[in-house]
Parts: sequence; structure tokens; C-alpha cells
Amino acid sequence: LYSRRSGDSSASLRAGIAVQVWLEVFRLARSRPHDWTLMADASVVFLPGLLRSFLAAQCARPDVCKPMYWQDQWPPTQRYIQVVSNKALSKLEDDFETCSVQVQIGEHRGDDI
Repeated sequence: LYSRRSGDSSASLRAGIAVQVWLEVFRLARSRPHDWTLMADASVVFLPGLLRSFLAAQCARPDVCKPMYWQDQWPPTQRYIQVVSNKALSKLEDDFETCSVQVQIGEHRGDDI
């Protein structure tokens, strides 16, 4: 993936890459049969069992839950992990054009898609 840097902030860099990643997620459609989709920085370490327990506590039956999005950030390094429920991912895909335009014009940070 390629995106130019601009100014002192890497927000535009993250926004361009995030848009490309989500478009590829939608195109491949591999996440559709799953309850949750996870996106994390390459340097993030997480424990699947703990994440699974956390998500189960948020919604025991994803098929009847509302769309859900969860993000965590470790402030000293700005490392992100994002988890999106299947329903939220479907909604994001349906509204992606609007979401990606808002992010790229600066209404939100690049990771906020």
C-alpha cells in the first residue's frame, strides 16, 4: 500500500492506507461468515482468548446484537487495535463512500473509518 506523507502529521498517511485496507476487506469478503473482524497495527500483540472473552461479555449472541465497534489505543506508541462486529462491518460497507470522504477531508483521524 502506498500513501504520501503530508505536513507534520501522519493522519493523511493513515487515512489513505485505512481506506485501501477496508476496500480490500470488502472485496475479499473473507470476514462475512465471522462474527467479528479485527484490524491491528503490525506491532500489536493481543491474546485471542482474552479478546474472545471481552467480546462475549459485550454481546453473548452476535446474531441478535446491534452493530458494534471497539477500539483501543496504547497512548505512548499510538498502536491500535480495532474490532468490528459483522453487522457494523456490513453497515460500514454500505456507507463506506460517505465515511471515507469524511476521513480524507479531515473530519476524523485516519484510523477512525
